[in-house]
Amino acid sequence: MAASPARPQLLGDRVEASCSFAPGRSAYNGSVDDGSGAILCGLPPEQVAGLVKLAASPSAGDRAVLLARLHATVPRNSRFPVEAVARFLEILHEQPIDDAKLADRFARIAREHGRLVQEIRAFPLADPEVQALRNAAAVALQGAPDHDQARADLEEARQLVRAKRAARIAASMPADQEREEADLARAEARVETARLRFAEAARLHEQAVRLAPAEDRAGRAADWESAGLRWTDQGRGFGHRRLSGGDRRADPRAGAAALGARAAESRQRILFSGGA
Repeated sequence: MAASPARPQLLGDRVEASCSFAPGRSAYNGSVDDGSGAILCGLPPEQVAGLVKLAASPSAGDRAVLLARLHATVPRNSRFPVEAVARFLEILHEQPIDDAKLADRFARIAREHGRLVQEIRAFPLADPEVQALRNAAAVALQGAPDHDQARADLEEARQLVRAKRAARIAASMPADQEREEADLARAEARVETARLRFAEAARLHEQAVRLAPAEDRAGRAADWESAGLRWTDQGRGFGHRRLSGGDRRADPRAGAAALGARAAESRQRILFSGGA
């Protein structure tokens, strides 16, 4: 029997030339992708759409078919386990896009997940209780990523930091607690970015700006910039309809323009307010 071409196309570790999400360049914000997320490149759009349909199905039989297909094609040394790939396909269903763009969007999801898992453990936390919740969020993103659980763990950590800051505010300046809560808000933003919920990610970056100590000007400016980029992503990918929950027949160009204006506002804050 001839070898199937599906393995290098479906779950290889480099991007085929037909994908715009190629190694060293990206269709998103000029960022660089290492190709590790190029899992669906080269497949016909209808095959990709079929995998997404199976991932979204509540049928146990469909789930079994999907996992069997993925187990048959995912290389053993793949960066992402089968369970993670299945979850990425579910996100594609949750955030609809034209079939022709599914492979590129999948690559974006895989890239963001890789960044999220690396970054969520990276920021320093002094409080052991808060650190334990952050670590629990990281565990929730292993295997089949549970973004809801990760977000809940990070939100609980933020609430704990907030409560401890309130208890200590009379005794000392709460800058350390403010910084920790801002870091946690950024981590929540990364979770939402990883599942392409760009508007929510932008709002969390804006929260991080308000939470960070005033002297952290560089960090606050970076959050304004991240907020602007996420609003731009929202306008490019989904338009105003996803943001407002309004009439799905609304003109997507108008929505994109509105979100672009919000992105521009974030950048203006960086340029003229020093991130304040």
